[in-house]
Amino acid sequence: VPVRFFSPGFSTLWVSLITQTPRELVGPLVQSLKHEMTARDHRLAKLAGLRLMSVREALRLALGESAPAPALSIRPPASALVVSIVPPRPARSLVRSVQRMQLPLGCDAAWASAEYMRWLPRALHGLFGVAVGSDGVCLFGVSFLRTPLLALAPRTGSNTADQAVFDVESGLLVAPMQRGRFELRQVLDERTLITAIHDFAPRLPWLLYRCTQAVFHGWVMAAFARHLRRSPATSAPASGHN
Repeated sequence: VPVRFFSPGFSTLWVSLITQTPRELVGPLVQSLKHEMTARDHRLAKLAGLRLMSVREALRLALGESAPAPALSIRPPASALVVSIVPPRPARSLVRSVQRMQLPLGCDAAWASAEYMRWLPRALHGLFGVAVGSDGVCLFGVSFLRTPLLALAPRTGSNTADQAVFDVESGLLVAPMQRGRFELRQVLDERTLITAIHDFAPRLPWLLYRCTQAVFHGWVMAAFARHLRRSPATSAPASGHN
């Protein structure tokens, strides 16, 4: 329906809101809508000596076909331009949480990773059950549920002395078909440890996650930072890797 005014700012806002697309991408597309999309004036083509052709003929020439194209079962009017636009599904909210803490003197990320797995069952005793298997897989759960809340598995081939990576494999608190990762990395002066969660998709609704699981994770990492500050320094860097 043609209108007498053009409102690119308002159109950009509602298109961005409905399709969950950044306004930086929507803006130029909306701006282009003030121009006619259908070619009606052929004078320039004639002046340039160009021969107009149908879309079917142009496709046949582009594909190098000499035989006529097979007939279509559905034929819209020649003047009609049918465009099907499927807005993308809203992207799931992903978590990226980063904390910084100090390593004891002579310790590295590999040591911190192993110490984290030793410390967790003691720190969460009475709140959650934490079991660490011989393969390094860490399971978080509660006694009345058979399925674990969360499962962390060491990533094969990605762990070194200054980096330890765990994949978030599964659990009741993890969105289906999503895999985030938990990482411990030694940076700067080699006394600084960065612990981070990347691309974790919670199963809980976002607001509920922010008020519960996110707060609990922040408390756990703050407690682990205090534990590292109280840990005695070692005489040599740890040599064991996960």
